[in-house]
Amino acid sequence: MSTHPLAVVFITHRPQLKRTAQRIVGCAQRADDLLHDAYLKATACPRAALNEPVSYCHRIVRNLAIDEHRRSALEGHLFEEACEGFDDVGCPCASPERQAMGRQHLALLSEALAGLPERPRLAFELYQLEGLTLREVAARLGLSLSTAHALLRQAMDCCRAALPAE
Repeated sequence: MSTHPLAVVFITHRPQLKRTAQRIVGCAQRADDLLHDAYLKATACPRAALNEPVSYCHRIVRNLAIDEHRRSALEGHLFEEACEGFDDVGCPCASPERQAMGRQHLALLSEALAGLPERPRLAFELYQLEGLTLREVAARLGLSLSTAHALLRQAMDCCRAALPAE
């Protein structure tokens, strides 16, 4: 069994490849994950001899890091406003009044989610409760990214409307 030629490049140039990813995504752990993904992508199929294998590997890492950074920025921006007001619901260190209000809010949210059509409710549950990314929600439901976002937005709007104005 022979080693893929790009595997050697990933092994010998790992510190430089990791720095490339880390500069873009800003996190060493995410950079490690991206290196793994890049390695799998680069070595997935046999390749003809490359003129610049190191540059090719850097390009794969850079492109995946940029995609990750854009995805994170998009998800953060899309749901930043939608998550306002949910930070202190049911906080165990809250006063008894706040705890009672939190329980009421949870009951209202539960009722609102139960009244949603199946697809927006399922998209909400996958994203908020199971922790899937927006892209994973779209893939799991067989939807485009924009449709998955629209379903999540619908569910979040429903939740926001169910809560009393403060």
